[in-house]
Amino acid sequence: MSSVTILSPLTIAALSAMVGMALADGDRHALRESAERAAEAVREARESASTNHDDKRREYESEREALRDELANEILKLGRQPSREEADCV
Repeated sequence: MSSVTILSPLTIAALSAMVGMALADGDRHALRESAERAAEAVREARESASTNHDDKRREYESEREALRDELANEILKLGRQPSREEADCV
């Protein structure tokens, strides 16, 4: 099984600065572009995860409200102020 190490954009930038000193201009430019693409990929992954969590939270809240409304309607069907035992059976 292989493992993958994900480097932060700052680590990539530091490595490119160290390695870049020994490289020609074209190689430095290619390395800088690679680091920028990696940083962009990390930003996109973080934004995607955040959006996914927000969607799940909204879905949960919507379902919770629907269940609360349904419970309130069932309790109202009892026609009077029900005892706790009666409400628990709904």
